Amino acid sequence: MRLTALLALLLAVLLPAWAEAASTIPPLPRPRPSSRTEAPAAAPAPMPAPAPATRAHPVVPATPSSPATPATPPPTSPAAPAPTSETPPNDGSPAAANSPPGPTEADDISAPVPKTAAAAASAVAAKRQPVTLTATLTDGGATVNEGLVWRVFDSQADAKGQLTLAAKSNDAAPKLSLAPGDYVVHVAYGRAQATDTLTVTAGANTKSLILDAGAL
Repeated sequence: MRLTALLALLLAVLLPAWAEAASTIPPLPRPRPSSRTEAPAAAPAPMPAPAPATRAHPVVPATPSSPATPATPPPTSPAAPAPTSETPPNDGSPAAANSPPGPTEADDISAPVPKTAAAAASAVAAKRQPVTLTATLTDGGATVNEGLVWRVFDSQADAKGQLTLAAKSNDAAPKLSLAPGDYVVHVAYGRAQATDTLTVTAGANTKSLILDAGAL
């Protein structure tokens, strides 16, 4: 009860104060129209019209053309053979027409090379020839079959004045092979000795020396 009385007392005091305050509040001013004129909003840009769809044209097949006629090449004259180093070219002059053809490589190969007499002699001289040596104690006596020492020298002396030894053998009847030419043959039988000249030619050559050792 006391609370209700208190609330009623507050209302009685506050309501007149609120009414007085509300009456003293001035009215709110009205908004004045603006002197500035606002520009109208720009109209939206029109949308572009869609492009009309193009219709595909049907493909027309190409008509086959007639085959092209191959061009016929002009006739050409046969080319003249190129001149070689072996045969001179024929320029149409009488001298060229009458001149004999030069030698060819085949002719050079097949043609035999003639040998001169000097070349043939040199070939024979370079080939060694067989030479057989024998010795006897007396003229017309029997040949000695042992104890002999043979030496063959060139007939031409060297720079020192000495004869060059061409062959040597201890056989009783040696069979040597010497080039054609002149030689000096020496044979020794103990203290008996004999020396003689020898000329080797083409073919078989023999030489017999006499020791004259009958008194030894």
